[in-house]
Amino acid sequence: MHYLFEVPLVGGIVLALLLKIKPNLGRISLNLWNSAVAVLTAGMLFRGIVNLSGRSTTLDQPYWYVGLAFAILAIASLFFHKKNSQELA
Repeated sequence: MHYLFEVPLVGGIVLALLLKIKPNLGRISLNLWNSAVAVLTAGMLFRGIVNLSGRSTTLDQPYWYVGLAFAILAIASLFFHKKNSQELA
């Protein structure tokens, strides 16, 4: 619970580095990345609440798997982007 701030911080730093490498990321990539960071943050919060109550559980594992899946999909979507034939004004 003490390190809850690290997930959004690291997620934001990685996103900033990705934006330096590829400045115009697609909307789907950004949405998937933000979802990954949000799910991982919620999982970290859930883990902290359970630890503060003095119990242990494995109910936080789906948060890690879903967050990791969103992050992998976000990185994979960087390579698959649709080329529009017409630019929007």
